[in-house]
Amino acid sequence: KKLIRRILKEMDVDPKKVQPNSVSYFISQCKQELLLAKDSRKLSKDFLPVFHKAYARYESELRNSHVVDFDDLILLPYIILSQNQDVQADLHSRWSHLMVDEFQDTNPAQFELVKLLMPPSKVSSDQQASIFVVGDDAQSIYSFRGSKIEIILNFDHTYPGAKEIILNQNYRSTTPILKLAEKVISHNPKQKKKDLFTENSEDIRVQYYLANDERDEAKYIIKKIQDQYSTNSSNSSTPTETVTLEPEDFFDNESMFKKQDDEYTVATDDDPVSNMFDVFLGKQQSLQTDFMKYR
Repeated sequence: KKLIRRILKEMDVDPKKVQPNSVSYFISQCKQELLLAKDSRKLSKDFLPVFHKAYARYESELRNSHVVDFDDLILLPYIILSQNQDVQADLHSRWSHLMVDEFQDTNPAQFELVKLLMPPSKVSSDQQASIFVVGDDAQSIYSFRGSKIEIILNFDHTYPGAKEIILNQNYRSTTPILKLAEKVISHNPKQKKKDLFTENSEDIRVQYYLANDERDEAKYIIKKIQDQYSTNSSNSSTPTETVTLEPEDFFDNESMFKKQDDEYTVATDDDPVSNMFDVFLGKQQSLQTDFMKYR
């Protein structure tokens, strides 16, 4: 972003009219569609000429500085493999199996690279070659950064004869959560239908709360935590001490404990919630340190 700001300044472009973040987004979109600066006008979206010129200078600056950006980690290997059959053949001789995790988040550039690393023709003709992808189309949430749900939905079109294995037992959620999720997901016309089930049939009622803003959301969550700890502590003989939490504490780096109006009880030992997160909630300083560490 610093480089883009400098390039725009050298081009005498008003940063109020063309923001560096917008140029960065444009360049990333180009690279995710495997477009170098010379081909950037092929991008399916319309952008001002200044974006294309900035991309060309940005690309030149990176090359001259012998550095790459994040999107180059996909784009450049793709270019190398697609233009050099000897390099591709060498990699194919090194391994016969390829696995891709979180496949539902794959964007076109990544999938093109996958197909170069393990071509469909190689899988179909070589019994020793295989590709194994793991993903859940219902968890595809990265379309804003280029992922395409069609890639996982149409995987067997690219690799004919692919065997689909559905892991439909859920170990994480309870039955009410699965039922609610299915009601929402059922409205999606583009999906691989799965009948999920769980043996964790604990009857926990799913609640919905529409918060006005982030502080309202924090206040609601903290109230729920307070209520839960009050319930747990009243049913336990574990020694307790009081700790104060307010929504404002989560938006202030200086201190987590400023107000002392509303107190709630926190177990100091043998508490399943604190053990789960490996955080000792018994002392204010310990909680503050751990909170700032993971913030």
